Amino acid sequence: MGTFHTDKTGTIEVSAPLVALYLDGIRYYKRVGSGPVGIEYSDNVGLKTSPEESLVLKEKWVLTDDDDLSEDFELRVLTVDGRPRDNVDIYGSWQTNTCGGADRIGRTDSKGVAQLVLNPSIASLELMVGGPYSAGDPEAKDNSRYLNSDELRELFAKHKLTVRW
Repeated sequence: MGTFHTDKTGTIEVSAPLVALYLDGIRYYKRVGSGPVGIEYSDNVGLKTSPEESLVLKEKWVLTDDDDLSEDFELRVLTVDGRPRDNVDIYGSWQTNTCGGADRIGRTDSKGVAQLVLNPSIASLELMVGGPYSAGDPEAKDNSRYLNSDELRELFAKHKLTVRW
């Protein structure tokens, strides 16, 4: 149908047949329930409308007063006896309106510290040494672990967490 831009008032008019439209490139967060750290959000891209004769979108999707929803966090990983654990990869998984995703988002340094940038769509964090591992890989048993609900809650509340593993 083409590329359209809003006018100075934020209005756009699109003439189209009476069918559902898909507005690509619109990014927003949607509340999807509650998780281990409280309110859980999905990071969404694209919006499918219903087939209406007249459709007005006026909502501004904002979670905070800040436009950048990502925040800095510090995760410290120590061995059980308290020594810094370096080269621990941190994998994050997040929710989207398509299927979600996961990737390495950080690694601990020689002091066992990883600086992470997280946003409200993060659903879980996994610590991993020597991975990534496939599902059911026996090597993963002693070389990876997920942060539990209490650990995630503390990390998101205090922006700092120390884990002994």
